[in-house]
Amino acid sequence: MRCSSKRKDGQQCRAAALSGQPCCHFHSRPGRAAELGSKGGKRRAIFRPENLKHFAPATSAAELAAVVGQTLCDVRDGRLDAKTGNAVGCLAGCLLSVIKADSLETRMAAVEKFIREERSRESRKSH
Repeated sequence: MRCSSKRKDGQQCRAAALSGQPCCHFHSRPGRAAELGSKGGKRRAIFRPENLKHFAPATSAAELAAVVGQTLCDVRDGRLDAKTGNAVGCLAGCLLSVIKADSLETRMAAVEKFIREERSRESRKSH
């Protein structure tokens, strides 16, 4: 069953009515849409890029730890909303995985180079 209320523009509301009621969620609770919109506006109003510390792109785990630590403080102090802080945390986890993989690749390349050089020295000694 559809909502029996009319929208502000005079057209019929197309939302589904709540079970056992003639109206949808918003028309059965006047002011609810405005209340939810206000919450969204307040959440977005928290974020002010000019109030946040700027960081160059992290290239090490230590630099990444500084970004994550500052983000945690910004969320707790209300300078950054939790949703944005969560996104930073997820992206930080991805970046940390990339940093670890890069570090491992660099170390493996050094080990492989060392082994090649040792084999080359051994083969020159045996000739």
